Amino acid sequence: MPRARDAQDPEELVNDNVEPLDTVRELRPTANRSKCANIRLSLVDLALSLRLRSVVWWTAWSLAMEPVHSLVLTYWQSLERTQHTGDHNGFVLATLYLVSGMITLLSARGLCRSLTAVLVVSSILVSGCSIARLSMESHELLFYAWLLIYQCVFEVMSAVATYQMGDEVTSETSVSASRAVHHSKKRANPSAPRLTFLFTSRRVFPGVAQTTLQKLSSTVSSLAHRFQGWGVGLVGYSALLLVVASVEAACVCCARRREHSCNALIPVPCGGAVTTAILL
Repeated sequence: MPRARDAQDPEELVNDNVEPLDTVRELRPTANRSKCANIRLSLVDLALSLRLRSVVWWTAWSLAMEPVHSLVLTYWQSLERTQHTGDHNGFVLATLYLVSGMITLLSARGLCRSLTAVLVVSSILVSGCSIARLSMESHELLFYAWLLIYQCVFEVMSAVATYQMGDEVTSETSVSASRAVHHSKKRANPSAPRLTFLFTSRRVFPGVAQTTLQKLSSTVSSLAHRFQGWGVGLVGYSALLLVVASVEAACVCCARRREHSCNALIPVPCGGAVTTAILL
């Protein structure tokens, strides 16, 4: 008599653990479609995040401040050696990061979202004036004082920018989830925060700006003139953003007055020909 098999044939065990070839071929297109859908969703969320108010303002801030800051940290020691005989660079650099870090911690509770435009414009203006004054300062102590002011402004505003952008993106994501539950058809918001993707993508724009600024600055031989050019450029950029902030505030004020007049059934004229043209 043939011997009864107490265990399953090894070939059968192997075949049982291997999926049919047709099944594998069916799963691969599904996985590829899933990856493409995730990439597309991430790009859509990034585009929607870049439309948010605080993200727009702080992206405009980083376009000017981050390239200039990198160049200032690269060349300030060379500028200091051309204007003064002392060498306190190591001590000054450590003090810059220490003081700016302490001020950033102390200002953590005052990170108001409503003051975004004011913070952006004022910080760029102060930074531009500090850099321009730095290039003309003959007194060594005042030179370090202006440099400290500039570094503190940049570090504090960098922390504020990160906080405000992350806070608004997270808030809008929650609103988007709530609207999805209630089947609302209002303007789409990011479906997920994706803060790492957002902050990484934002580095592309300052990188391009820094490369362009470095190329233009290389045509100027004097370091003092370079610093003056960067400072004047920041002051002019802050003036441009001030105009944008004024137009934005006028539009918001006019929209609120129109909404109030519609609710009260009392017509209230919109002030300002420029604001009216923008709204129309």
